[in-house]
Amino acid sequence: MRIMKKLSAKTEKELKKHLTQVAKILYHHTEEEKLQEFETIEWELRNQLLEKVAPEIGEFFFHKGANKLVERKEK
Repeated sequence: MRIMKKLSAKTEKELKKHLTQVAKILYHHTEEEKLQEFETIEWELRNQLLEKVAPEIGEFFFHKGANKLVERKEK
């Protein structure tokens, strides 16, 4: 089962560029001692994704979905 549409090469490149920027921001705001071992990096990254990234993406999807519902009802 495919979750999302296949991305074009251009979109894939753009996504990677933005994700790299997000990674840099998260990295620079991570305590130095949490960047020393694979396990602590993994836990810290998981926490940052759950606390910062996922809610923002979820909010975006929620509002886009709500807007589509309103558009459908207006038709």
